Amino acid sequence: MVEERDMTTSVNCLQMCPNNVLVVGLGNGFFSGWNLNTNQLDSMQVHQSAISALTLKGSFLISGDSNGEIVVKDASSFADLLRTPPAQGNRQDCKSPVVSLALLQQGLAQPIVVGGHLNGIVTLLSVVNDPQTG
Repeated sequence: MVEERDMTTSVNCLQMCPNNVLVVGLGNGFFSGWNLNTNQLDSMQVHQSAISALTLKGSFLISGDSNGEIVVKDASSFADLLRTPPAQGNRQDCKSPVVSLALLQQGLAQPIVVGGHLNGIVTLLSVVNDPQTG
């Protein structure tokens, strides 16, 4: 069996989530959630620029974009837990696209999101509103 869905813009990253939902990071800054059980497709804007990285770690859905912005959402409610501002202007120290994401939790009071940028910068961000602890 082969299924296809037209996302109408570039598909930049994919992440399988619980309940057989495929989250797709798109070139227009949107997430599309494709429920593979019902074939329903829902979308929401998350970024102002192309989503370049996406990962699901526990109860966190973490995404990064081509302007260097990182967003952490509660994977169940999709509520924002953390949002960094995108870099602005043409300064050389502006963040470049986020190309990799990780989450550090073990032994920490608060989870830390790690973002790797195309220009070699690594960003560490504390997640204060952990959905598991309130």
